[in-house]
Amino acid sequence: MKTKHQHRIGQLLLSLLGLVLVFSALAGTPLDTMDPAVTTQDWESFIDPLMTTNAPAAELAQRRDGLLEQAFERGAVPVIVRLKAHSNSRPISRTALSESQQRLLDRLGLQDGRDRVGSRVKRFDRAQGLAMQADAIDVQDLLDDPEVLDVFEDKAYSPALIESLPLIGATGNSVFAGYSGQGQVIAILDTGVDKNHPFLAGKVVSEACYSSSYSSQGSTSLCPGGASESTAVNSGLNCNAGIDGCSHGTHVAGIAAGRGANFSGVARDAQLIAIQIYSRFPARECGGARCVMAYTSDIIKGLERVYALRNSYPIAAANLSLGGDVSTTTCDRDPTKPIIDALRGVGIATVIASGNGGYTNAIGAPGCVSTAVTVGSTTKSDEMSSFSNNASFLDLLAPGSVIYSSIIGNGFQTWNGTSMAAPHVAGAWAVLKSARPTATVDAILTALQATGVPINDAGLVKPRIEIADAIDLLNTASKAEGGDSSMPSAIPAAPTINTASHINSSGFTANWSESAGADGYRLDLSTTNNFRRFVNGYRDRDMGDGASARITGLVAGTIYFYRIRAYNASGVSDNAMIRGVITKK
Repeated sequence: MKTKHQHRIGQLLLSLLGLVLVFSALAGTPLDTMDPAVTTQDWESFIDPLMTTNAPAAELAQRRDGLLEQAFERGAVPVIVRLKAHSNSRPISRTALSESQQRLLDRLGLQDGRDRVGSRVKRFDRAQGLAMQADAIDVQDLLDDPEVLDVFEDKAYSPALIESLPLIGATGNSVFAGYSGQGQVIAILDTGVDKNHPFLAGKVVSEACYSSSYSSQGSTSLCPGGASESTAVNSGLNCNAGIDGCSHGTHVAGIAAGRGANFSGVARDAQLIAIQIYSRFPARECGGARCVMAYTSDIIKGLERVYALRNSYPIAAANLSLGGDVSTTTCDRDPTKPIIDALRGVGIATVIASGNGGYTNAIGAPGCVSTAVTVGSTTKSDEMSSFSNNASFLDLLAPGSVIYSSIIGNGFQTWNGTSMAAPHVAGAWAVLKSARPTATVDAILTALQATGVPINDAGLVKPRIEIADAIDLLNTASKAEGGDSSMPSAIPAAPTINTASHINSSGFTANWSESAGADGYRLDLSTTNNFRRFVNGYRDRDMGDGASARITGLVAGTIYFYRIRAYNASGVSDNAMIRGVITKK
């Protein structure tokens, strides 16, 4: 005996066949010979009388048929459901949204918060809906539900320095007009961050993971223990090095805020929130080798986490170095828009790569959302990168060709892509916010656009960021508007190391010249001149505000290397020149 579910699948197959026949007949009918009685409104009602979106009817029908086809072929399809009751801009309580989500699940007959194939249903806090795997019956029921505004496929997106910083306005010590992201945090939503990499050590202040195990597509979660989400310590670590793409987040994080002895990322004194949003896919879904891709629903959950942390950390920007299907216009019906809007409303920019398809009139989703800050790539000779997408609605350009940054395993590599351009802008956002913490997203975007170097790409001119000039304009505008004219103090210059004194078998006195504006000094001591290992108790040790310090507890007849840097409330200077000292035997 057939179940109700099985009986409806048979009905759906017949319905799908009928729609194919209807579209086949219409395909051969010129628009000017169609029955004039069939208006656009009538046609939309004929295709789907309960859908109330502003999308053209043909688009709705095509999307519905695509979802049904996938559900029949794979047994289920990942979908994002937007709820009609919460589609306006008025504030909605979390309780009301949860109740609306639960009513929908009850109508679908789904119990215990799990979808038809047993995976956990994802409930959004700000994005006015939920995500699940849906079989063909569920797809049709969702499309017919009176409280559902729209149904989208939960698509999976692929991941899309030394020389680049002077290009965008950095001085020799990797700061911009005295600012370097101090007091600001950048959220990196990517393949996780190797927080133990020396370039990123001490940077990560919060972690999270959102990842999906969808049997219909063979994806598996990369969160600890295979969970669908986690905010535990180490949940934001990079995925396995053996999977293609797992160094991506570490490379991106290094560009945005890495700090090293010889070079740094854009906002060297900013901190990071590491959010792992990718899932592992089998070779059959990746063109021959295992890979990682990020579902739209996990992107939304990651951005909602950033929003939830807005009062815990001074978050300047959230970076998404990824992209998918291209659009020749803004794509404000994309499911990510509500949370991008919410972040922008509290002063946090969502910075997204434009994509690497080389289009001159299109941008990849979700970068095509109008309220995102979308970034294309330039070369070091200030030309448009051949791979970069561009369009009239692209916001900014930044270096993305031949960018050297951190990868997992304490290494560095040179990569290319709009994935590399986006974190230049996310880092720039942190730098500008460190200069003017109350600046809005609109104000910073305007400053970067107005001062950017114009790059002509086949007649389309877009600004390549110039951070130091943007800071000057932002501060000038603030003073003109009657804002606070006081400026945060600049980062002190690196101190000058003088000859060590009072050397004996167990220690010595380190001496240096004071730096103007410094509140104190920090010292590293190592037995190697590359500082791969530190003497116990002498890594980033605070030596107070004097110009000398006694170093004790050392081994006789041993060579030691030390370096010193100055700090104040605005940040930390570069290291002074390294000195070597040999203790007496």
